Amino acid sequence: MSRYTIADYYEVFLDQPLKDFENESVRAYACRDNRQPELPLICLKASVFPQPRMQMLEKFHSLSRTMPSVPFMNLQYYGNDYLSSAKDSKSIILIYQRPKGGRIVQNLGEKFTPWTEEEVTDKLIKPVYEVINALQYKGLTHQSISPLNMYINPEEKMQRVKIGDCLAVPAGLYQHAFFEPINYAMTEPIGKGEATITNDLFALGASVAYVLNGGFPTQLDLSKVMSHRMDHGSLSLYLPRGLQGGRLYELLRGLLHDNEEHRWGVHEVGQWLTAGRQASPMSHPPRRASRPLSFNGKEDIYTINSLFVEMYNSPMNALEMIHKNELSMWLKNGLSDNHRIHQLDDLNTILGNEASGAERLMGVFQILMPGTPLFWQGKFYTPTGLGTAFADAIVRNDNIESLSLLLSSSILPYYLNADSTNENSSNDDPHSSNQNKAILSAKSFINYHGVGGGVERAMYYMCPSLPCLSPIIRQHNVISITELLYALDEVGRRSNKPELPIDNHIIAYIFSKESALRQSILQNLSSPSKHKKIRGALRLFAELQTKNRIKTLPGLCKWFGDL
Repeated sequence: MSRYTIADYYEVFLDQPLKDFENESVRAYACRDNRQPELPLICLKASVFPQPRMQMLEKFHSLSRTMPSVPFMNLQYYGNDYLSSAKDSKSIILIYQRPKGGRIVQNLGEKFTPWTEEEVTDKLIKPVYEVINALQYKGLTHQSISPLNMYINPEEKMQRVKIGDCLAVPAGLYQHAFFEPINYAMTEPIGKGEATITNDLFALGASVAYVLNGGFPTQLDLSKVMSHRMDHGSLSLYLPRGLQGGRLYELLRGLLHDNEEHRWGVHEVGQWLTAGRQASPMSHPPRRASRPLSFNGKEDIYTINSLFVEMYNSPMNALEMIHKNELSMWLKNGLSDNHRIHQLDDLNTILGNEASGAERLMGVFQILMPGTPLFWQGKFYTPTGLGTAFADAIVRNDNIESLSLLLSSSILPYYLNADSTNENSSNDDPHSSNQNKAILSAKSFINYHGVGGGVERAMYYMCPSLPCLSPIIRQHNVISITELLYALDEVGRRSNKPELPIDNHIIAYIFSKESALRQSILQNLSSPSKHKKIRGALRLFAELQTKNRIKTLPGLCKWFGDL
């Protein structure tokens, strides 16, 4: 039997994978706490990238300790560890208390007997509400609430779902669009970023609709789900047939509201559970124009919502329509929308004549549908997810130029500054609160092509919790300068090590963490002379070793000695 022990107590059974808890980025294994062998555990091994939600780990761990009865998987331990005596791949390890039973569904395309209203309330709504309420208390979000991440034990007398992991991958990375508000459903999965608790409340409503329908609603064409939702609203498409009144109807009206400002909060759901029916805000259909707009082969576009969908599906045609002034004329003559017409005039003033088509289209989309993610060259990104999306582009060596142009765009600061004025003041996460500032500063690094700059420096500046992704030490999951030095020391002991112990990633990572380092150190590292580069690296690592009070690094010393 293949076993590996973590933190002295947790025994991981590497020959017992648990597929119900895995995805493309996460491996799962049975686990046991030798102090409590009767307690069933599960060990999740995250990937180096996409990176787990590092800022959330301690808060979730604290919540699991202080509120152990909340029906989500209790986080028993987390750490940056190896899962093999060969120490070939280090990553974040999460050890949870394993829920009994199995997932509600093995895949979201399943069809099953619809749940009764009583079953939905007792088995799903009440426990999920407890989770969301507890998360809000700690200033956290889940962003992975769906039947695919709910576990239930059929042998229990009082069956209640338990919510699964949400930490091992970036927020909402594998969340199906059906369970997300429209603005997140249209966003690139890697570029969603951290959201608010209203996303989890929408996911609760969508999950209720899903089990009431016995799967996805039969009238819903999943290939056209976004356009349908934009045109008709999520509620009308998700609502089970025949459910046009009663308590659950009021709940779904409150939770499946596409306008976040009108969507029910945790307080309203709590009142619904304790006090019965409660009035929900009405969902008003999009305003119809007095005359249709012809665009992209369609002759009957009457609403801004319909036009928005057609425009992002055909951005080149959209730009042509904007240049021909057809959009302004329709807003004026069809909708009498003077407010948006003035906004378009202001946008033209801000951009001038030199703006690119992508910049112009991003601005027009923000005017048509305020609060939507930023549209750039065919894809949507939220400001909080832009850094992770940029890191993903660098890791895959794809789309780097496009996102670099976005970060350098003249219009981006306008919308980031506007977004920061609406920022949730209760969010005490320094990374989130400084995200816009980091994005705006990243352009200075991108446009500096010398050593210590470039896309790598911009990436680490925007994603301060990101591990060093240098090929030299990537498998060591380095998340601090101390770990960086020890990782290089370990590589230096090998016979098949790289030629030099430094590259652009390592330099960028160091200077993103150590802003007080003398820039003069970069002079030798920038030299075309290999010997000067070696001396520059030696000087840099020696200074870091002294600063971090590390006594000896024999492997790294041998590496330099060989050089």
